[in-house]
Amino acid sequence: ANVVVHLTDAATCIQAAGLHVSDLHANSAEVVWAPAASGLPATLYNVTVINQFTHDTTYDVVYDTAYSLLSLDPGTSYTVAVTALCTDNTESAAVSVTFSTPAMPVSLPYSQDFEGDSASILTDFEFTHNGTNQWRIGSATGADDGSGATGHALYVSNDDGVCNAYTINALSNTYAVLNVDFPNTPAEYHLAFDWKGQGESSYDYLYVYLCDASTSMPSTGAPSGTDLCGRLNQ
Repeated sequence: ANVVVHLTDAATCIQAAGLHVSDLHANSAEVVWAPAASGLPATLYNVTVINQFTHDTTYDVVYDTAYSLLSLDPGTSYTVAVTALCTDNTESAAVSVTFSTPAMPVSLPYSQDFEGDSASILTDFEFTHNGTNQWRIGSATGADDGSGATGHALYVSNDDGVCNAYTINALSNTYAVLNVDFPNTPAEYHLAFDWKGQGESSYDYLYVYLCDASTSMPSTGAPSGTDLCGRLNQ
């Protein structure tokens, strides 16, 4: 007689689906997800929240498919990772989402020399990036005060602000966004800033744009807005 054996994979713990941010504010956010469509049922979810600037990490356990993040820093990038713990006590692979909280609007007149409390300065700006080279605030470079000494500055770094350096063989679009509360009364406004450029002659450009507050920064190319200064390079 012929014996036919059917082999099937044992059910496994599958990662959650559709993780996304559903409600985002300067100091809070809501992330939601859905249970896996197949595999073992999840009994709970482990949630990890990482501040991308300070690298502070928090952990929590939830029994729902939503999680509220409170007391967030404005203008800060966060990564939220979720893993499922299933009925056989195994853990799924992680699914993650990265987002930036909007910065609080600053009032005019506004001046920034980056020499104050770095945590407070960071709340003025919103940073987004899609590569190794990222905006950071630190002391790796700065404007000469006339005596040859330099202080702090906003600069591009490829090592989390330790050095004012960039990786030339990797494409990066990185944005430092300052949200300004312009008065309703029409007026003339002046923008001035110190800058230096040490990029390659045909690459590595700095642009300054005036955009609507609702504008999203694209992963490639320029944002929708008014180019105020043209291409700044060397």
